Amino acid sequence: MAKVLITGATSFIGVHLVDSFISGGHEVIAVVRPKSPNLEKLRRFPLSQIIELDLLDYELLPKFVIGAVDIVIHLAWNGTRGQSRNDRTLQSINYECSRRLLSVLPRLGCHVFMDAGSQAEYGRVDGLSTEEGIFRPNTEYGIFKRRFFEESSKWCSKQGLRYIHPMFFSLYGAGDEPNALVHSTLRKMIQNNPCEFTKAIQSWNYLYIDDACNIIVRLIFSTAFSGAINLASLDTRLLRDYIYEMKQVCRSNSDLRFGAIPYPSTGMVSIEPSIGLLMNTLSTPFFTPFKNGLGQILKTDFAKDVDG
Repeated sequence: MAKVLITGATSFIGVHLVDSFISGGHEVIAVVRPKSPNLEKLRRFPLSQIIELDLLDYELLPKFVIGAVDIVIHLAWNGTRGQSRNDRTLQSINYECSRRLLSVLPRLGCHVFMDAGSQAEYGRVDGLSTEEGIFRPNTEYGIFKRRFFEESSKWCSKQGLRYIHPMFFSLYGAGDEPNALVHSTLRKMIQNNPCEFTKAIQSWNYLYIDDACNIIVRLIFSTAFSGAINLASLDTRLLRDYIYEMKQVCRSNSDLRFGAIPYPSTGMVSIEPSIGLLMNTLSTPFFTPFKNGLGQILKTDFAKDVDG
């Protein structure tokens, strides 16, 4: 069994990954920000260690970690949503702090490093987004995520570390942020309130969080793979089709007001991820149907609202 250190362990992805590794019999060290209000999310897990350390101080990790670590998964990154994505100062700090973490990996005994990439690294793409394609990120978040990938690839190669860079497309599932599109829309639909959107005519792709975690674990323990890889589902369609399915699952009478919200100044981003590399790397990965994922969210996060 492996010892896994996860930064950003109280995040949406982090909590589910902690669950996946512990369920698989692995030892997990959770790194969280000092006095994190989300620490309660980890209380149910038999963690090896909880280390409270700010992103700015990650070079101090070797002083706190007990014993050698096999795998380091770096999820901590501030400003991943909304206007913060274009805060150059904030995104630059994320990048610099992540570089500091890289520098201490050998001292931790790590031989596999994984971070959290993003669809934002692609920017606006006509057609399929492929790992071998052209990257034109149009947000500071995407720019610095891509820059960190390029630097990490070279650094890990020189150090003899295996590096995995999953580029997440839109994840959804129980425990997501309340303001995430799926969660905020379900909340309104359960109450039959009006729902406002952009025109929602862009192509989109949703991947269920449990599927993403299962894929990550398989990639990490598949010693043949390293590098960047799209993490998305087989289900790419218009965003408004996903919204219609949410309404159907909720049996809602909500008025859907498409076009009430303008697209951002960067324009409409339509995503169509290629998952050929993923399918070739992992034979027949399982993908949860969108309606089944919605049903689990309603059961877990909105049980009182649905029952009421």
